[in-house]
Amino acid sequence: MRQRPITIPTLLGIFVAIGGIIAGLLLVKNPTYLGISASGEEIPIDVRVSNISDNSLTVSWTTVKATSGFVKYNDLVVSDDRDQERGNIGSYFTHIVSLRGLKPSTNYKIKIGSGKSGSDCQEIMTGPSLRNPPPADVIYGQVNTQGGDPAEGALIYIQLPGVVPQVALVKTSGSWVVPLSLARTSDLTSFAPYDRQTSQVNLFVQAGPLGTTTKSLSLSDARPVAPIILGQSRAESRDVQSPIIETKSKFTESALDASVSVTSPVIKINSIKPRVEGEA
Repeated sequence: MRQRPITIPTLLGIFVAIGGIIAGLLLVKNPTYLGISASGEEIPIDVRVSNISDNSLTVSWTTVKATSGFVKYNDLVVSDDRDQERGNIGSYFTHIVSLRGLKPSTNYKIKIGSGKSGSDCQEIMTGPSLRNPPPADVIYGQVNTQGGDPAEGALIYIQLPGVVPQVALVKTSGSWVVPLSLARTSDLTSFAPYDRQTSQVNLFVQAGPLGTTTKSLSLSDARPVAPIILGQSRAESRDVQSPIIETKSKFTESALDASVSVTSPVIKINSIKPRVEGEA
C-alpha cells in the first residue's frame, strides 16, 4: 500500500501540538502566566496581627488602591469584617479580617488575598484557654477627618507595654470601642495586668489615603478618649509597635513604597463603591 506523504499542513499541526504541550508545561510551572494580572497598588502593606486570644485573632493591612481583601487559612476563606456584616464584597483602602472559632494553642498558616495580589503564608499561634477573666473594661472614643467628618473605615491600634496589640474598626459614626480587659500578655499565657488609671496607652490611627495619627495618654483619659483628628498628633506620641508580618511578592520595592497624594476633596475609605466627592 502506498504511504501518504506528509504535507505542510500536517507538519504545522505537529508543531502546533508540540508548542501547546510546551506552553502548558510553562503555565503549570509558573501560574503567573495565566493572564491574572496584579497591580502593585493592591499589595498588602503594614500587615499586623492583633487581638490574639485562644479562639480568635485579627489580621489587618492597607492598600494604596481600594480593593477587596480576605484571609485564607486551612481550607477556609474569610472576607473583610464589613463584608460579613453587609453580605457583599466591598473595596477598601484599609482591611480588617477577624478569624473566629479557632483552637487554643494551635499554629495556623494564614495567607492574605488583596485584590489579585497577596502575601506568602505566615504562621500564627493562638493562646491557651484561660479561666476567670478580669472585670470588663473598655476604652472608646471618636476619630474624625480634618474636615470634621467621621473617619469611617479607619483602623485604630491600641498598645500597652508587654501586651498583645488590640485593633478596632472605626464605625460609620466615627466611634470605636476596644474591650481592653480581654487583652493578653505578649506571651499569650495570661490576661494582661495594667492599672486602669495610671497605665500609659499608645494609639495609632491608620486611615489609608486620609493619613495616620498617633496619640499617647493615661488610661484615666481613655473613657472616652478625646476626639482624635487625623493628621494631628500629640508631641509626646509614639507609634504603636505591633506584630507586623513581613510580606514578600514578585513586585519591586518601589511598588511596596507607593503612596497616595490626596489633593482633591473627600475620599471615602470605607465604601462598597469607593467614591471621590468634590469638584475636579
